[in-house]
Amino acid sequence: AIHLADLHVLVEHVGPFRTGDYVFREGDEFNAIAAVRAGAVKTSILDPSGCEQVLGFHLPGEVIGLNAIHASRYPCDAV
Repeated sequence: AIHLADLHVLVEHVGPFRTGDYVFREGDEFNAIAAVRAGAVKTSILDPSGCEQVLGFHLPGEVIGLNAIHASRYPCDAV
């Protein structure tokens, strides 16, 4: 049986990111999901008029990027 603690070896640790750094951008090729470990990540898209539409704020313990798996592209920005 695999335990959750055993999966940590499959995780690539990146960061830390500075305020304003992109974790991924809309349209980027999907290459990983990300777990927020500290701080917060904002996900957003640009609406047809070019205004930012905030999709959510993600806090430590949350996972982002799952919505990119099917299309193999990230559908939003994550900052």
